[in-house]
Amino acid sequence: MSKTINITLVDNTPQGVQVLTIANRICQAYVVPRKRLPWLIAQPDALMGKSVLYLLLQSLPKGSIQKPQAYIGQTDDIMKRAKDHDSKKAFWDRIILFCASNDEITSTEVEYFEHKAITEALQIEHYDLNENKQVPKGKTIPIHRKAPADDFFEDVKMLLTIIGCDILDESSDKAYTSLDTNTPTFYIKGKDADAAGRYSDGKFTVLKGSVFSCTEAPSYTSKGKGKRKQFIEEHCTVVSGLLRLKEDYTFNSPSTAAKYVLGCSANGWITWKNEKGQPLTDVHPRK
Repeated sequence: MSKTINITLVDNTPQGVQVLTIANRICQAYVVPRKRLPWLIAQPDALMGKSVLYLLLQSLPKGSIQKPQAYIGQTDDIMKRAKDHDSKKAFWDRIILFCASNDEITSTEVEYFEHKAITEALQIEHYDLNENKQVPKGKTIPIHRKAPADDFFEDVKMLLTIIGCDILDESSDKAYTSLDTNTPTFYIKGKDADAAGRYSDGKFTVLKGSVFSCTEAPSYTSKGKGKRKQFIEEHCTVVSGLLRLKEDYTFNSPSTAAKYVLGCSANGWITWKNEKGQPLTDVHPRK
């Protein structure tokens, strides 16, 4: 089903403040450069009392080999919180915030989004989240609110992609054409999975011939299942009833690689192990 995205350029330039909405949906996003923070603080009618999920993001020059920094948080007073971050955190140059156009999203649900966003961002590893000292405990929301809340979070992820932020986007992983064969090999096994791979510069390459699980865990989101299904159709082939990888493939992080191989959520730093049984994190400590 197609979706219509409305983008308002408040400053008449893509480099200025942007407001994004989705037709017939309640999720809306504000993209505010740090130098335009006074504009954000002057929006009490639109944002006062709103429960907000927000991200502080660092931009790096093209070609930089460093990961940009990010901070993910939530608040019921974004004006106060933004001013506080402006005085205490130096790394960021823009803030992106998400809220509902009505009062349907509660503060408990925004805390639920915060937990999901931090957890997924840490697994995908496109950004360094050193400023997030710990992952907040996920909030339990009523069963009747689970589906609407998850739909809202999927809209958040879609708008982030449109904005050009891949902090929650796994799709930037790519096929790998060359790999130093002297790099140590790590292994992972599951119910019907058996794979090998190598780690290099923050990325993880699963080797040709690795066996991927034929099924996904019930906890896998429908969107996640769709992406994994597409990946398998494009990069795997059935050999003697097993899903085998047709070519070496590099994922953006060890955890994303493990998740695709096993068909369930996994911490790749722990589940990928060398011949001695040492987890990846012991051989290549995370920086």
